[in-house]
Amino acid sequence: MDFALLGPFEARHEGRRVRIGNRRQERCLLAILLLEAGRPVPTERLAGLLWSSGAPPETARATLHTYVGRLWAALKPYGVTVETRHDGYAVDPTEHAVDVREFLGLAAPRRLTLRACPSYDCGRLFLETAGRRRWCSMATCGGGRS
Repeated sequence: MDFALLGPFEARHEGRRVRIGNRRQERCLLAILLLEAGRPVPTERLAGLLWSSGAPPETARATLHTYVGRLWAALKPYGVTVETRHDGYAVDPTEHAVDVREFLGLAAPRRLTLRACPSYDCGRLFLETAGRRRWCSMATCGGGRS
């Protein structure tokens, strides 16, 4: 499965778009877990990230559990599993393509980081990863929109 996190969230299987998560928070949850690349993310941290506009509601843990269940059911047919680990959740994306990981993999040998990359080099790398699949904003690297 291919996951695009640079720009609008998108999931594809064998080239076809797959609808994952009916709610924005479900897609955000999956994006957070994919960015953590197999490391467990504590439920308290997830709740803080998903309800960043204020304190998480009292039902945050139960709602988070529901979101995870929905993601698990939606992703299982594609070989992606959401695992419960200790007091958190994790997704192991090693068998799947995640554009952010591809970008960072291309940037690492060139000693580029998202914070300090020359616009030209960063933009070129960005297009090598995300742009080859679809148009994305260059704002991720501090460049202008073209």
